[in-house]
Formats: sequence, structure tokens, C-alpha cells
Amino acid sequence: MSRAKITLLLLALFTFAPARTVARKPEAAPAPDAGAVGINLARASHWSSSQPFVDAIRVADDWVSGTVSEFRDGREIAVDEHGWIRKLEPGQVARMVILGDEAVRPVGTYTFVFEGKGAIRFDGAGKIVERKDGRMKVEVAERGVLLLVVSSVDPKDPLRNLRLFYPGGRCEGAPSTYCTSDAACGERRCVPFEENADEEPFHPTFLEEIAPFSVLRFLDWMDANRELDDPRPFPERFDDWPTPRHRRYHPVPFEIIAKLANRAEADPWLTLPPLASDDLYRKAFRVMKRVLAPERKVYVELGNELWNDIFRQYHAMNAAGCLARSSAPTAECDPDGNGILCEPGPWDEMQARCRIHGLTEQAARSAKLFAIAREELGPARVVRVLAGQFGAFDTRGGPMLETVLPDGSRLADHVDVYAVAPYFGTKVDTKKELAGVFERTRSTIHGAPPGTFQPIAGKASAPWGGPYSRLQSDVRALRAYPRIRIAAYEGGPHFVGYTDELAREVARVNRDSRMKALYASFLELWDRATGGALFLHYASSNAWGRHGAWGVKEYQGQPVKDAPKYDALLDYIEKKRGARAGKAR
Repeated sequence: MSRAKITLLLLALFTFAPARTVARKPEAAPAPDAGAVGINLARASHWSSSQPFVDAIRVADDWVSGTVSEFRDGREIAVDEHGWIRKLEPGQVARMVILGDEAVRPVGTYTFVFEGKGAIRFDGAGKIVERKDGRMKVEVAERGVLLLVVSSVDPKDPLRNLRLFYPGGRCEGAPSTYCTSDAACGERRCVPFEENADEEPFHPTFLEEIAPFSVLRFLDWMDANRELDDPRPFPERFDDWPTPRHRRYHPVPFEIIAKLANRAEADPWLTLPPLASDDLYRKAFRVMKRVLAPERKVYVELGNELWNDIFRQYHAMNAAGCLARSSAPTAECDPDGNGILCEPGPWDEMQARCRIHGLTEQAARSAKLFAIAREELGPARVVRVLAGQFGAFDTRGGPMLETVLPDGSRLADHVDVYAVAPYFGTKVDTKKELAGVFERTRSTIHGAPPGTFQPIAGKASAPWGGPYSRLQSDVRALRAYPRIRIAAYEGGPHFVGYTDELAREVARVNRDSRMKALYASFLELWDRATGGALFLHYASSNAWGRHGAWGVKEYQGQPVKDAPKYDALLDYIEKKRGARAGKAR
């Protein structure tokens, strides 16, 4: 039996089986601001070309155990509950990569401060130019790995509260204005970052660049994705999550997320771990309620792309559903008997059964998450989000919304926003495939009128149509649910080349000044088709490479004239709001 027939048969049995439903009065939900445009925040890490925090240690890599001559020896490093080294074994050396080799970073003199006693040095791109008690000045080069090396620690007074501040500061009273001297601030003072890092932890250039956006999605800040080869567990307990006192913000503490939303005057979009305890969810929302400004709404989403089988969370949800709902989990979901339920593999009857169990489990867990959010934050502040595959509402989104919950209601009764990822472009295998990126069609393709940019219309040979037809299809289908609004949880150019040569070509296309017109036309299409629905670009400033050119800029602080995607978004926001937001220019 073909994959399509298996899917349709099982979904038909699952979705349209007779069930009693409970009539519910539609619940009013907070609506996005008129013309709302948001952005996904790129992951804060040592290899990123974005510096969201003034302290580089917060996004540095984990400690690595080694010796004087060996970088990695596999031993554990004894650290306290916040990630600071308590002691080292004989001959043990601890190293931390603060900045990756290719990460674009501010060049100049960094300020390093610490408490405790031990032997510290910088290797690679860093050179200590001044030492005092608990304080160093470090010259950091434009390229190269910046390594912090600890070769001894006093167990009675261990090293702790290590902080490495970028050069410069912010103008007094202007958190989003970067400065290197008082002269840059007029009559005000240029306040070095270390003086108020606890009150103002965010880099002013980062704040300036995200200022135009009304919604911030914290997908990558919350470490909500797992590739199939990523063995790390998802957080399950609230105690698994870092606090502001932790050495490493990975994932970023909820207090810091709320603080950024306040500072940026934007609504946070939380992508929460899909299989966590109710306690984690409840305590996370309590932090948001305590720290987040009362006028801010909170978008709540269970997991990321639980419809997408390239991610481990998809298979984990299916397995959880099979374990919870099947009378014979091993027989149904583990035919080879290796102990792994719903194991990734070719699409077959087992995968179809697992998907049905996963849909049911996702629906139940989503409804429960939404209920907890509304209990803790109040219904008026919570926007309940269900994400689905772009252009697949009839086969995926609809069945999910029609899922019948234990109380007899449908999931649709508990959802405010159905979100999709409207990208244009694709993975490329040859340079030739990028040749027509900026060409317009001469005839109607998949319903797109003549004159539409090729990547938006799609290839005539594409069996599922192009971005234009997929968007029209989702909008039409969602009309059956007049209370549920459409939104884009991600979107933008989607060109990827997995070799160095193709990655350079993809970068060239994204830098091309014509990209602004291409992206602008896509945004206008989205606006017309959805009636101005919320659109979130993926992602904020970040380096481009073989895994894509997702960043709206290639690095934090890149001039707008060199960033056509960012420029297109700013123009779109200006048209929507009537004025350019923030200090983006």
C-alpha cells in the first residue's frame, strides 16, 4: 500500500470516527497589534555573529576537561549548581570556547572580571594587556577562537562569577544607544557595560536591531529543536532550566526572556518543551507573570514543528502517544522489538499508526498547556498557538484541530492562532538553480499571476505547487474556523546549499540588492492574502553558512544598506504602522 493511501486511510478512521462533541461558546482571545511583525531570535552561542548580552560568558560553550598538552581528555569537571568550577583534579585543565573561529565580534579591549582564586589565561584570539585583583583587560582579535583556560582553582575560594564584557557601553538613560566614549552621548555619559550589567544585560546594538518588531519568538533561545542525531533530552523539570545566576544561558532563563520583552516592548512567543512536566509549565508562567509587564501578551506554543519528521520531537511525541494510548505499544509501534517506539524510518503502516497516536497526544498536551497558561496568566493575556505545515492544512492542520479531547471538545475550541512557516526558495544542488531567483514569471503558475517572482510562484513541475498556491490553500481552508487567525511563526527566504561553494552562492543571492524587492513582494502577498496577519521572520542577525542564510543580517551591527532582507522588513513595518519603528536606520 502506498504512503498516501496508508495516511489517508488511517487519518480517515481517526479523524471522522463518530464522537460526541461539547458545544462551546467561542472564547475571546487577545489579538495581535494591527500590522504586527515579529522575528525569531537567533540562538545565543559562541559561534554566533550576534551579541545579545553584554557579557560574552553567558553564551560561551561548556567547560572542556583536558591537560596542558591535550585539549579534551573526557574527564568530568567539578562545577557548582550554577556552572562555576569548584575544583580541578591533578593535571586537569579546564577550557571554555567563548568565541568561535568565524564568529563576527566587536574588536578591541574587553573587560574580564571574576571572584575567587585560580590560574587564568586567554589563548587564541585573546591577549591579556592588564591585570589587577579580580580584573583583566583583554585585547580580542577580529578572527580566531577565543579560549579561556583555567589551570588551577583554590577549593577554599573557587573561581566564580566570571564575566567578559564587550568593548564600549551605552549612553546614560538610553539603553539602545551604543557608545565608545562620552563624546558619542552628547551631554550624557557613556556608561561601561560592567557598571549596570545586572539591570541592563542586553547589548544596545542588539536592542536597536530588534526594536521594530512587535513579537519575539524565543524558539532558539529556549533550545526547542532537536535534530535526529542530537541525543540531548528535552528539559522536563523546572529545575532543569537555568536561572539568571547560571554561568551559561542555554536555554535562556525565563526571567531574562521576560526582561527582554519588557525592554523591547514586544510580546514574547514561548515555544515550550513538548514533553515537560506541568510543574515546569506552571512555574515558567509564574516567572513571566512576575517579571513581564502586565500589558504584554504571551504567545504559547507546544514544541516546535511537531508535524515535521526531520526533528526528534516529532518522533518523541509519537512515541509518547503510543505508550499512553495503545493497548499494545510494542506490537503497534516497535515491530523490530529493539525497545524504541516510533523509531525514525521509511514511511509505512507503523509510522502512520505512530502519527495518529502523536496527533492525539499533541492535541491533549496542547490543550492542557493552554489551560495552565490561562490559569497562571489570565485568559486575556494568552494567545494559544497551534503550528502546522505550510500548505498542508487539509491533511494535517484540519485533522489536528478536529481532534476530540477527553472532555468531548475539539482542539479547535482551545486554539486562537493557527501558525505556518511561509518560506520561499529551496535547497539547491547546483549554482544554476539560483540563476532565476530574481526573474518574474511570464504566465500563470500554480495560480500565481504573471509577473510573480519565480521563487514565490514555484516551479511549474512542483506537484504541491509553490508558496503562492500553498498560502492561498491554507487561507481558504482556515475560513471554516472563523475564530482562529492565521499567522507565520517563521518565514522568509529559504535558500540552502550544503557545500561551501553553494553556500557562497546562497550568501551572494541574499546580499543582492534585488533581494529587497523579492522579499517585499512576498510580504505584500502575505499581507493581502491574510488581511495583515502576524508575520515572524526567521531569524535575527546571525552568520550565514552551509546550513543556510537565515539571519536578517550577517552579523549584529551590519549597515542596513548591506542587509536587503532587513531593509524590506523595515519598509513593510513602515507601511503597516505608518512610521519607521525604532532606530533601525
